[in-house]
Amino acid sequence: MTPCGLKFAGVVLLGPPASGKGTQGPRMAEWGNLRYFSTGKELRLEVERGTEFGIRTDHYLTQDMYVPDEPASVRKRNAVYEDLTLPVVEYYAESSRLIHVSGVGTVEEVFKRVLTGLDYDDDDDG
Repeated sequence: MTPCGLKFAGVVLLGPPASGKGTQGPRMAEWGNLRYFSTGKELRLEVERGTEFGIRTDHYLTQDMYVPDEPASVRKRNAVYEDLTLPVVEYYAESSRLIHVSGVGTVEEVFKRVLTGLDYDDDDDG
């Protein structure tokens, strides 16, 4: 068990663009004294640093920019999610290590559902 009482050594948040991963991830890290790692943030840092990996990655990031008011961009971001993330979701589902949590609602409502999905009783946390 982790120091915060979770039965998991780590938690991976997967979801389509703008589904709340960047909101819930840091919140979980703070709540459970866990390390938070954002793949997207790290990739953007590599691009900023101009590393060889960043240069190769830049094309993918610029093709997936956050432009929520342009339907073509939203479609492209969702297509990238379906192509790259859904196989990972399927992997975890097949190994019975996937928990589905609805991201609809307030930040607090979603966070409570995450804790419930992780089989953690947040009533004991004060």
